[in-house]
Amino acid sequence: MPRLPHITERGRETLYALREALFALMLEKDFDKITIKEITDHAQIDRSTFYLHCQDKRDLFLQSQRQLIADLFTHVSSDSPLEDRLCQGFEHIANHATAYRALLTHTDSAAESSMTEFLAAFIADALTEGPISIETDAVTHDLLAHALTHVVRGLARRWLEMERPLPPAAMAHLVQRFIRQGLAGFPPRPDGPAPTPA
Repeated sequence: MPRLPHITERGRETLYALREALFALMLEKDFDKITIKEITDHAQIDRSTFYLHCQDKRDLFLQSQRQLIADLFTHVSSDSPLEDRLCQGFEHIANHATAYRALLTHTDSAAESSMTEFLAAFIADALTEGPISIETDAVTHDLLAHALTHVVRGLARRWLEMERPLPPAAMAHLVQRFIRQGLAGFPPRPDGPAPTPA
């Protein structure tokens, strides 16, 4: 996916500042309660500059999530092995943690569609590359791919909420292993189940 067209470098910097401000505020309060003034104050950009780039905060959100996904597509090499691509993806998520936490938390059809499209490519590869223990018809393959896509989204969101306790390479290995082997690929803990949080 190419970078968004018709935006100057100065404009990109302005939109980046507005994007980071919006995503940071989305982690503090409901999207509907965020004001333009809060966004511009947080970004240290005047209100008139905001309206040169965006119609309203909804437009800013849509532009921001499109650019983030476009940058993700650019960052990940389509020619790399699956685990390398997953690692590159988690590196991008780690480098833009605030934005991804906001994006993965906020429910939006456009954001859902873009993220699902991107992750589906990984899932499709994982279900066809190398030895796998099941054979699927087209319908089953599609159902599994969509189910696993939501699993990966959930793992990424939880990883960010936990402040990234594993490095991107370890997350990439975990995801690939889970996609190919499911829970059967993870033997029981030798010391029993993990303790229940108090």
